Amino acid sequence: DIERVTYELGEDAARQRIRYLEVIMAPASPLNPRTPATPEVYWAGARSGATRVWRDFGVRMQFQVDGVRSRRAEDVMAVARWCAGHAGDGLIGFNLGGTELGHPASRHAAAIAYVRDAGLRVSLHAGETAGPESVWDALEAGAERIDHGVTSVGDPRLVEHLAAEGIVLEVSPTSNVRLGVAQSYAAHPIRALHDAGVAVTVNSDDPPMFGTTLTDEYLLLAEHLDFTLDELIDANLRAVRAAFLPDTERAGLAASFAAEIAGLRRELLDGDAATDG
Repeated sequence: DIERVTYELGEDAARQRIRYLEVIMAPASPLNPRTPATPEVYWAGARSGATRVWRDFGVRMQFQVDGVRSRRAEDVMAVARWCAGHAGDGLIGFNLGGTELGHPASRHAAAIAYVRDAGLRVSLHAGETAGPESVWDALEAGAERIDHGVTSVGDPRLVEHLAAEGIVLEVSPTSNVRLGVAQSYAAHPIRALHDAGVAVTVNSDDPPMFGTTLTDEYLLLAEHLDFTLDELIDANLRAVRAAFLPDTERAGLAASFAAEIAGLRRELLDGDAATDG
């Protein structure tokens, strides 16, 4: 089942001409597995599906494991140890999703430190259903990137810090609107964060759950928040630069994106000229 879901995710990505995905997966706790989807089972399916996706579509998939912040500290540490023991071959990072309120990332600081010491990358869910204090807490706990982070807009000092340090926020506009984090697309804080110099990227969160695609997210920003083509291109390239990839691979991906974008610009300009003629 997990292999099939992974494969279909990659197939959907290929239809949108997505080249690279960092996918968050949340297996059962090794200490308290309430489903058969233990980390070993989950990883076997995800890795097999990703291999087929690369073979069939040329889409690169890598994975972060979500320890789920509302679990007991010992369960999260068990997930961290499992991650550290399986790092590589596409397993690149550790994440903490789930309910922010009452479950700060700092509660799992030891697990975060453990995976970082093992060479894994860390992005943490924060600043979605809790306020700026959740983002501060995640950064202090060791987050390199922040999932969501949109409530940061309520703290000018935090916004200034995010911009100065180049900390990437992985923003998912439709998810935020569907969950009531933002009252509408027009009222979404991504515009204000972007204009303040924060390194925002465009993301889809869970496409089937929220009825969206990554392509839809870009279109919505253009339609409702007046993001220009150049701003959307910058956001796309910013996501490449923030990818948890080796330097040479990231540079190669950025170069291929830049070349394709240049080609698309030429096509658009030629099309406009033909129309004018």
